Amino acid sequence: MQTLAKGKRLAKVLTIVSFLAVLWGFLFPVPYVLAILILMVLPWIALGLVKTSGGLFRVDTNRNDAHPSVGVPFLFPGLVLMLRSASDFNVLQSSAVALLSVGIGGLLCLSVFAVDPTTRRNRIIGIPLVAFSLIYGYGVAIEANVLFDRSRAVGYTATLEGKHIVNGKRTTYELDLGPWGPITKSNKLNVGRETYDAIQRGDAVYLTLRKGALGVSWYFLRAVGPADQPRAIQSPQ
Repeated sequence: MQTLAKGKRLAKVLTIVSFLAVLWGFLFPVPYVLAILILMVLPWIALGLVKTSGGLFRVDTNRNDAHPSVGVPFLFPGLVLMLRSASDFNVLQSSAVALLSVGIGGLLCLSVFAVDPTTRRNRIIGIPLVAFSLIYGYGVAIEANVLFDRSRAVGYTATLEGKHIVNGKRTTYELDLGPWGPITKSNKLNVGRETYDAIQRGDAVYLTLRKGALGVSWYFLRAVGPADQPRAIQSPQ
């Protein structure tokens, strides 16, 4: 009973820390690299606790299960990583993205089955477990690909063909760009309100493309405006 009580206290502390890390990463990830790295390692800390506890901790528990759960640090960081990677970086989608997501997510999923025998017996949890693992895999793949990238930057210029505002739960400002670099057809780019207001149809959009640490090419907006008077844009790198 004492061991169980200590385990529940430890699980509670880890859950609180995980919620704080998730809010930090979602709302205000500064410093960015530190916030992302903490989110990356939390699921593995949770699995390490399950493995070394001798069956005390579980990844997921039933309503009447007395075992302490590490479900929060295992599940929620991956969601934030995916949201951050999707909103913070523009990547050229390719088979490499799918392979990295499956590889990293598959490793996490197999690790769960290896350290927590209850998940192997519970078929209901199998599908959501795979889904959360793939979400984590995608987020980690894109974030690591950008944050550890030391490749040479290549500049390209695209022409602004149009722009429009998309209203919904969140207002987004989209630029319609002409072909540039490896993109051979018209494409869209989300920007901030200030950039949207400062650029007009026919102006030039200056982009920087990099190969990525994991081989997934990504790009960011460097400057906008008339060709003779480009206005610099703050970039993620």
